[in-house]
Amino acid sequence: IFITYILVMSWLYNIIQRRCLSPYVKESNTLKQAGLRFLCFILIAGFSVLGIRGGFQLIPLSIIDAGNYVNPKYIPLVLNTPFCFIKSGTLYTLEEKNYMSEAEAAEVCNPVKKYNFTATDFTNKNVVVIIVESLSKEYTGLSRRPSYTPFLDSLMQYSMVYSNAFSNGKRSIEGIPAVVASMPSFQYDYISTVYANNQIHSFASVLKNKGYYSSFFHGGSNGTMNFNGFCATAGFDKYFGRKEYNNEADYDGDWGIWDEPFLQRMALELGKQKQPFVSTVFTLSSHHPYIVPEKYEGKFAEGTLPIHKCVRYADYCLQKFFATAKKQPWYANTLFVITADHTGVSDDLLYANSCGNYQVPIFFYLPDNSLKGRDDHVAQQIDIMPTALSILKYEQPFFAFGNNLLDSTNSTSRWAINYTAFFYQFFTDEDLLQLDGSKTIGFYKYRTDTALYIPLTNRSEMPSVEKRAKAVIQQYNNRVIHNQTSVK
Repeated sequence: IFITYILVMSWLYNIIQRRCLSPYVKESNTLKQAGLRFLCFILIAGFSVLGIRGGFQLIPLSIIDAGNYVNPKYIPLVLNTPFCFIKSGTLYTLEEKNYMSEAEAAEVCNPVKKYNFTATDFTNKNVVVIIVESLSKEYTGLSRRPSYTPFLDSLMQYSMVYSNAFSNGKRSIEGIPAVVASMPSFQYDYISTVYANNQIHSFASVLKNKGYYSSFFHGGSNGTMNFNGFCATAGFDKYFGRKEYNNEADYDGDWGIWDEPFLQRMALELGKQKQPFVSTVFTLSSHHPYIVPEKYEGKFAEGTLPIHKCVRYADYCLQKFFATAKKQPWYANTLFVITADHTGVSDDLLYANSCGNYQVPIFFYLPDNSLKGRDDHVAQQIDIMPTALSILKYEQPFFAFGNNLLDSTNSTSRWAINYTAFFYQFFTDEDLLQLDGSKTIGFYKYRTDTALYIPLTNRSEMPSVEKRAKAVIQQYNNRVIHNQTSVK
C-alpha cells in the first residue's frame, strides 16, 4: 500500500509540474530557490521526526502514554491501530509457561489476596513510600561495613525492619512497579512490554476504593523512563516532577531537582492534599555522576566509592524531610515505607556478586512506634504493597504477586525472585537457586556462602525449590500475557 501510495504521488506531481509549473522551471533553478527548497526540506523533515516521536518528551511516544489522558480501562479507545501495530513490533513479549497445573502454581504464588478484616477494622492511615535511588543494604547499618546512613539507621531502631530483603530488579524502571504495584519484571522491564497497559492493582488504585488521593513525586524530567505514563495507568491522581516543581535554580545539571529542596517541597505539598492519601517519592541525587550541591562540598565523607558521599547527602535530605514532616498535621497518622529502587556499586565481595547485588533495606515506620522489630526471613520489594495493606487492615480482595510479611504463618515459606541479564534467581530463607528458564544452573547456601564460592549439586532440596521457582514464573508470565493482573 505504501509503495502504491508513493507511485501515485509521484505520478500526480509530474502531471502538476508539466501543466502548472513549467513556466517557472527556469526561475526555480536559481540559487535562492534552491536554498528555499533546502530550507523547506529541513523544516518538513524536522516536523516529520517530531511527529514520529510524538512530541518533545525525552523518549518517543509509547502505548503506555495513553494512560496520561484517560482512565486505564479506556486506553484501547484512544489508541489507534497502526500506532499499536508498529509499537507492538518493537516492544517485548513474554512466553507462556506450563511447567505444572495452575492449581499447583497457585499453591506457591497466589496473587489474589484477601485479608481477614472487616470494613470497620480499616485504619485510614496515610501512606508515604520513599524509594531511595541506589540504596544498597551495604551502605546502611544492616551491613557488616561502615554505614553511610546515620539518620535511616536511627529510624530503623523504631521500625519493622526486614534485614534479608532483595530488590526484584537492577534498574529503576524495574524497581518502581515492584514497589508500588507488587509487579516484578522477568526478562524485560514491565513498563517496556506490550502488556504495560494491563489492568493492575497498585497502592493508588487499591486505596482509591477507600477514598484515598494518590500522588507520585520524582524530581527528574517528566517522561523519564515513562514513570509518568506508568503512574497514570497504575491509577495515581497526580504526578509531580521537575516540570511541576518549576524552579530550575534547584536543577542539578544532570538528572533533575536536588533531593533536599525537592523533598522539602513534597512535605509541604502533602499538607495540601486531602487526607487520607497515599504518596510515593523516588529520589535521584545518589545517582551517577555522584555529585552533591556546591554548598555541601566537603561536608559528607567520601568513603571508598564516589557514591558514598551522595548516599550521605540523601540520608541528610531525608532527615530534613522528616523534620519538616513532623510539623505537618498529616504526619502522626501516616505509615512510612522506606526502601531502594535497586542497589548501587560495590567494592566488597560480600555484595559484589549476584546475591549481594540485589540486597536492599526494607522497613516500615509508624510515628507512634507501635510497629517495631527485626525479621531475618527472606523478603522482597513486591512484598511491600501487600504488607502495607495488611497494616492498614484492608479487607477487600486485591492483586499482588508478593506476600504479606507480617503473616507469621508463612514466614518460613517466603521467597524472593529476580531476573539477571541471563537467568532467574529464586531465594528461600537459606537457598539461592539459579534457573535458566528450564533447568537449574546454580544452587548455593547464600547465608553461609555469602560470596557464592561453593556451587552445590544434587542436593535433596533442589527439586522442590526449582518447582517453587517455576510456579512463580508461570503465574507471572501467564497472568501478564492474558491480562489477568487484577481482581475483576
